[in-house]
Amino acid sequence: MRKLRTEADIMASWECSSEKPLVSICCITYNQESYIEDALEGFLMQETDFPFEILVNDDKSTDKTSKIICDYTDQYPRIVKPIYQQANQFSKGVRVNPVFNFSRALGDYIAICEGDDYWISSRKLKLQVDELRKHPDINMVFHPAKQSFAEKVGRETCNYGNKKKIFSLSQVIRGDGGFSPSCSLMFRTKAVTDLPKWFYEAPIGDLYLQIFGSVRGGALYLPQTMSIYRVNSIGSWSLSISSQIQMEKLVASSDISMGCMSDYLGSKYQGDMNYLKSKNYYKLAVFYLRNENKSGFQEAILKANRFKPSFYRVKILYFLRNMNIILNLFVRLKKG
Repeated sequence: MRKLRTEADIMASWECSSEKPLVSICCITYNQESYIEDALEGFLMQETDFPFEILVNDDKSTDKTSKIICDYTDQYPRIVKPIYQQANQFSKGVRVNPVFNFSRALGDYIAICEGDDYWISSRKLKLQVDELRKHPDINMVFHPAKQSFAEKVGRETCNYGNKKKIFSLSQVIRGDGGFSPSCSLMFRTKAVTDLPKWFYEAPIGDLYLQIFGSVRGGALYLPQTMSIYRVNSIGSWSLSISSQIQMEKLVASSDISMGCMSDYLGSKYQGDMNYLKSKNYYKLAVFYLRNENKSGFQEAILKANRFKPSFYRVKILYFLRNMNIILNLFVRLKKG
């Protein structure tokens, strides 16, 4: 454990006499012993005049992750509040953060950061809370992040300029879950609790959380880069898709949840949701191409085109779907 302020020092700066947190930091982790300390220290370095809590869910790690969390809990028992799962919940299809962290959050605001990502600004929580207070009609605020690959920090992601701005719900939807880094997000708690039942069965939750957070008033963008997003780190959920069966199940399940989201939003956003559905089958088509499954590719690209997409890559592959020479070249380029 590196040198940090004591729990007493952190709490001494809180103006509110009550220990009820204003912000609940929600973190999920699994086998991230090399990273979790960075995440916890990014939380504990936050300089605020309001109370916050750190809700950590360890999803039955088999390495030293739980031991590291325990050490921090011993040092910060009133701030760090862990759950140690007895069985891995993610492998059961459970939406871990909403089910185990959001449901116990006491704060008016929820900030999320997975255990392999971390924050680099001690003012992150304060800045985001201040902005949400200035914009009572908005439920979600985010900022750019820097990407880290093989422990080398590189380019920024989701940098939309050097001024604050508000993005529409349509723009968030078409971002397909990548519109804002998950480690940058803060929501009003009421916007991401009491979610519809289908959400808990959706294969990937980030997209829908961003949509639910933006339904009322859009999404507020802050230009400060205040977090690091690790790409394909050990223990990352993004590494779990490897086989054709997994990919097909993911796309089929996503198709169902996108349909539910379409019904929830209504006709006004049907074009935006069709864009997502088309892109969903495009991803499957590209997966088939990479694995030289021509019949699977043709079926998937036909489904992608069925939604009359504005996603231009779908239109290109649909036009080329029967041109074997060009498709073989495409496969080689993708593999290269």
